[in-house]
Amino acid sequence: MTRQTDRLAKALAEELLRDAVFRGHLRALLQHAITRALDRVHTAPRTPEASVADDLIPIKPVARALNVHPATVRAMYKRGDFPAPVDLGARKILFHRPALDAWYRARRGGANGARFPLD
Repeated sequence: MTRQTDRLAKALAEELLRDAVFRGHLRALLQHAITRALDRVHTAPRTPEASVADDLIPIKPVARALNVHPATVRAMYKRGDFPAPVDLGARKILFHRPALDAWYRARRGGANGARFPLD
């Protein structure tokens, strides 16, 4: 009975995922949940722990600072030539500012106090 139930549940899930309206609702629900989670981080009082969330930089400004396409940045971190991003899902790639600064200092020969050049 369990195998049949599993097959039915899998078939139902596949059918729901094929339904464009369901996918739209699911996407909206996930975006809302992520937005609410990020809003709580940004409205939280600034403490040493909360300041870490303020140091998350999206991939596009990072790519602009390096004068490359975001796909190039993705290829760099996948090869291990760039700091690993914070994983918030397949469509949201953020980098920790301290990791970017450390990478930048290492490439500049350990220049003291050097920061990753963002706009």
